[in-house]
Amino acid sequence: MDRAGRRGTTDQHVLVRWRCIEIGAQIHLDPRVTTLTEGQLADEIRFVAAVAAAKATAVVHAGVVDMMVEQGVDPKEARNFVATNMPFATPQQASDAELALIARHSSEEH
Repeated sequence: MDRAGRRGTTDQHVLVRWRCIEIGAQIHLDPRVTTLTEGQLADEIRFVAAVAAAKATAVVHAGVVDMMVEQGVDPKEARNFVATNMPFATPQQASDAELALIARHSSEEH
């Protein structure tokens, strides 16, 4: 679900357990964005969105693991179960995705 935000912002919506949670974020675009083709800009938006999704689902992943551990499941077993049976990124995968985004932009600047 998407909608336009206040001037200069975008709003992201995340559906969690049938509730819609709004996360407003202002995005600052580098002036070089005007040199991108429509396809290049779309690719960049997809890449950033994938990183945001990985970070968001990693939070859910960690919450489910914590919930299972609180119910008496061994932490290693809980992590393995969630990683194997649920469609959430692990915290490590989210971190790797964020590092890939940083590297993508660092290599463009040099």
